[in-house]
Amino acid sequence: MSIDCWAGKPNILVVTPKNIEREYENTAVGSTMGKGCAQKSEQLGEEYKKIAEMMGVYYFDANTVVKDYHKIDYMHRDEEGHKALAAALAQLIPTIV
Repeated sequence: MSIDCWAGKPNILVVTPKNIEREYENTAVGSTMGKGCAQKSEQLGEEYKKIAEMMGVYYFDANTVVKDYHKIDYMHRDEEGHKALAAALAQLIPTIV
């Protein structure tokens, strides 16, 4: 069985990751990442969205569903964040495939 996923154009979904929380600077990994990572990550959504629109592909911003990070490094999702993102993508993907 094969599925024609392209249907005339690339069927691509660009997902902006959850922004890094500013609290990461006060963690054990904060010094290895450098200052300003959180501020830079806050600009990703706008840039990813522009690129997705320019390329004519789908876009989703994880910041709309992932609210918190693991309090260890403020960069990686915790279990609830993974569940929230998975649930949102599980609803979205069938509408674009």
